[in-house]
Amino acid sequence: MPGRARARASCLLGALTLLAVFADAADAQRVRGVPEALMRQVMPEATRFEAPSGDPPVVRAWRTEPDGTEVVHGWLFLTSDLPPEQFGYSGPIEALVGVRPDGTITGVRVTDYMESYMRSMGDFLRRPGFQEQFRGKHIGDPFLLWDDVEGISRVSISVRAVSRGVRDASRRVAAAYGTAPEFSA
Repeated sequence: MPGRARARASCLLGALTLLAVFADAADAQRVRGVPEALMRQVMPEATRFEAPSGDPPVVRAWRTEPDGTEVVHGWLFLTSDLPPEQFGYSGPIEALVGVRPDGTITGVRVTDYMESYMRSMGDFLRRPGFQEQFRGKHIGDPFLLWDDVEGISRVSISVRAVSRGVRDASRRVAAAYGTAPEFSA
């Protein structure tokens, strides 16, 4: 019996290892599925995007200098790939975010969310102006609703969730890739 139990434990450990490998690959697949046109909206100055890599998974964006050399312009990532995922009033909110090495946000695009208020208010998180307000913010900013982030009346929980998701995920990417200056608020 001890041999049989050991074989089961070994088989279970192997299965769990495979699940962990596939879960990591699935995270990178989420970023991989982002169309280049959307990446260009978030980081318009980039001239080239690499395939997703790293931990956390990011798309490295490059910019060509006038002398022809390429420099890292920043990283693009989905907030959902950097737990904990932020929840609005009715569910999770996912956004594509671009951050430069100096900690400046280049853009934000809400990619997925479902809210009960969408029936009465429409696609409120993707209206012109809301997502654009994050461009140029520094990851050290507090991202406080009605202070440095404009809110939307009646959906403050969702706006807070987007703001927190963008801020926290950006800070984690900066910490992981080690190039941002101090970002404590």
